[in-house]
Amino acid sequence: NVDIECARGISIFYNEYPIIGINENDSYSAKSFTIIHELVHILKRSSNFCNDTYNSFSYNSEEVFCNAVAGEVLVPIEYLLKENSLLYKNYIDDNIISILSNKYCVSKEVILRRLLDNNYIHKPDYDEFILKFKVEVEKEKAQQRLDIEIKKEKYGYSGIPRNIGRETYDKNGLTFSNLLYDGYANELFSKKDIAGYLGIKQKHIVNFFKEVSKY
Repeated sequence: NVDIECARGISIFYNEYPIIGINENDSYSAKSFTIIHELVHILKRSSNFCNDTYNSFSYNSEEVFCNAVAGEVLVPIEYLLKENSLLYKNYIDDNIISILSNKYCVSKEVILRRLLDNNYIHKPDYDEFILKFKVEVEKEKAQQRLDIEIKKEKYGYSGIPRNIGRETYDKNGLTFSNLLYDGYANELFSKKDIAGYLGIKQKHIVNFFKEVSKY
């Protein structure tokens, strides 16, 4: 029950059995970044409590270094340089960021940071995008809280609603999800087959397809 604004991850260095902790409330794509970030701290034989991941302008030089390594692992520069059809003339918009985010299975913040560090966008544009995405996230959180309160009042519901379709898409990534989506459309896979591949119940397949169709 720790808000991601308080902590996204923690690393505790020991010579034997070092510890990495990841905030369960974060998205799958954000967790992948955080775990690499924390692993770099461990490799540097240091312990840290991190909530400022993605920031290229932190006052802590070690945080900047760990962010840079995680970004390079997940979105290597040699691959980013090949995205000519998207990044021509250095024109970046929400759609391009979303496409790259889904292609590399990372958060939009990671894509923005990679674009900034490799001179595809300028700092003012980066700040504007980050602020916009934070507002979107806060709106989603507010809507989730409202939905929970409504369910509590109506049904006595007390848990956090899960979107199994979205979770499954985030976990498996764009390429594999599209493969299953196209396979079903071409009658190569049944819903039962896909449920088996994904490890979910068949009733969640429709919502999974809805998520895949967005991209």
